[in-house]
Amino acid sequence: MRKILFVLAFMAVAVASCKKAETGGTAEKLSVDIEVSDVTSVSASVSYIPSSDALPYIAGHVSKDVLDGSFSDIKHYIDGILSDIMTEEGLTRAEAAASASVRGDSREDLSGLDPETAYVCYAVGIDDAGLYTTDSFVSEFVTAGASDPSEMLEFEISVSSVTAGSVSVSVIPSDNGLPYYWDVMTKEAYDEYNGDIGAYLSAALENLASEEGVPVSVIVPAFQITGKDEDSISGLPADTDMYVYAVGLNADGTCYGTPAAVSFRTAAPGDPAECTFEFSFVDSMDGMEITVTPSDDGVGYFNWVLPVSEYVSDEAIVESVYESLVSVATDNGMSMSQLVSLIAMTGEYTDTYDLEEGEYYAYAYALSSAGKNAGPVFKERFTVDSYASDATVGIENVRWFDGNALADIDSRYDGLRGGAYFLADVVHSDNAYQWYLGLLPGDYTDEASFPDETVYDALMGGGGVLNRETLAFGVQYGTLTVLGFAIDANGVSGAVYRLRADVTEDGATPVSEFNLQSMPEPFAQIYAGEASLSYFGQEDVFGERLMSHRSTGPFFRHLSN
Repeated sequence: MRKILFVLAFMAVAVASCKKAETGGTAEKLSVDIEVSDVTSVSASVSYIPSSDALPYIAGHVSKDVLDGSFSDIKHYIDGILSDIMTEEGLTRAEAAASASVRGDSREDLSGLDPETAYVCYAVGIDDAGLYTTDSFVSEFVTAGASDPSEMLEFEISVSSVTAGSVSVSVIPSDNGLPYYWDVMTKEAYDEYNGDIGAYLSAALENLASEEGVPVSVIVPAFQITGKDEDSISGLPADTDMYVYAVGLNADGTCYGTPAAVSFRTAAPGDPAECTFEFSFVDSMDGMEITVTPSDDGVGYFNWVLPVSEYVSDEAIVESVYESLVSVATDNGMSMSQLVSLIAMTGEYTDTYDLEEGEYYAYAYALSSAGKNAGPVFKERFTVDSYASDATVGIENVRWFDGNALADIDSRYDGLRGGAYFLADVVHSDNAYQWYLGLLPGDYTDEASFPDETVYDALMGGGGVLNRETLAFGVQYGTLTVLGFAIDANGVSGAVYRLRADVTEDGATPVSEFNLQSMPEPFAQIYAGEASLSYFGQEDVFGERLMSHRSTGPFFRHLSN
């Protein structure tokens, strides 16, 4: 029991003697003054000042609750400590007393204390034989109430492997359970906010949330980090003063704790004309994943793909890109150099391209601020194989019920008044591992206008329902199109299913055939009129990259990853 009390409560801090006198007998009577200062909820400082530097004494601290367990007797408590030392180290009492005692002024810097807890600091004279020579000298104090741990959050930041376009970062928070965010920012941005990291990050999150049209609380979880974190950030501007920063991040986007910032400067880039590029390819059902690796990660470049059949010359590639850049810069009201600074890539970059079967070139070249090439065009030819599956999905037994008639017999269907309840049975092949189905107002059966790839993206992106055995929608009367496709166990998609349905009041199935108990709830309300299917179109690469940089704003980590 004494040993347990010693380990849990005594929390012995090595008490270092500032001065020791020569040993020897003395008739001088020892007294010890105890001064306690800098008391917080978890720490305090204690000074022991004896009347003689020559006489030994034992000093320490203990919680009042633990001392009460030793009959509130300091000497009884110290006896337990000495007994444990004797047992664990095989010493005599005199030897144990010698190892635990000090001479002269000494000091304890206490940490790990419990908030709102009474502690007793003590000192007792002891001789070379281990016998007490004085009464107990004590001083009591009570720690402050617990403070919000988030207010005490601090960070240790390490920066290494700095190149022209990248840096490796390690961040260690003082509390592994509290959420925070770290990133890289330019010195220009740091100075603009007068070094107020919290204000900078909160403003950046507010701007991003506004652009996305959502509350800040929706996007914050994607940014919050807990515990030690390490990462390499690429895509940094070359030859630029930067800061790595870290700060606590609340769920509402506000910041807390003590922000930390460490400065560094990226290296100057080499000659763009000497920058070379290598390509690597991974072909899959999702598309062709292409990684571009420049020899100099400080050189900005442009990369894309081109069908071999459309290739004329390297000069034609550069001119075509330049014309597109001019158009985008004009449409967005910016100079060419501003646009280039936003869309030029730096460092290794990976993207996935949804390409049809055929032969292509992947190309890249250093991009000048004028939008032209600052070095030769590097390209590599690759082949996209055909991925096709015979997995199928479709519908049968298509029928619909008049919404007014349904609402008249059951108020749950009041929302369908003026429209209809569309119902169909889903059929699929045995090798269909997953299947998507969607219903759109209008006629979308023209494969040339709406190719399979766009239907895949639209249905998987939230426009369809997954693995339903029955298709049920609330619709408005008019022309509708059912779209769907199946995926086999290898993750390969089959052909798109398309069915036009002209939903009219005259063609409605009598409600007497509607089973109120067994019919599923409509998945969604589909309204008549031309659907807005802008997401079916291919976005221009320059506009896409421009909007990507704009929406991500100052978040280098999200750009890099």
